[in-house]
Amino acid sequence: MTYDLVTDWSKQVANGARFAFIKSSEYVVDPGFIVQWNAARKTNLILGAWHYFHPNQNAITQAQLQISILKQVGLNWTGDPKTSDKVQLDLETMDGLDPLLLPRLLALGITK
Repeated sequence: MTYDLVTDWSKQVANGARFAFIKSSEYVVDPGFIVQWNAARKTNLILGAWHYFHPNQNAITQAQLQISILKQVGLNWTGDPKTSDKVQLDLETMDGLDPLLLPRLLALGITK
């Protein structure tokens, strides 16, 4: 996983890494995401992109941002969970919402 770091992806592979998760967005595209993703792609790592989700922001808008970013970098989905790139939602904050409501709001694509 990387966040705000310059990463030597070849060194990571040499040390045994087989996959990497790279922060793609939080409100906007992460400034280092495309550079990190393209550098990591050269190593043939299985890649994952993670979005820092905010429940008090529109979920559909956040999903659309993530989709547009992944299209830019050519997300590689082979259908095989062992070789396909991954997408992950990072949910660390409730932004003042009741935690019991969150699963339903996410399923509906509705936010506060």
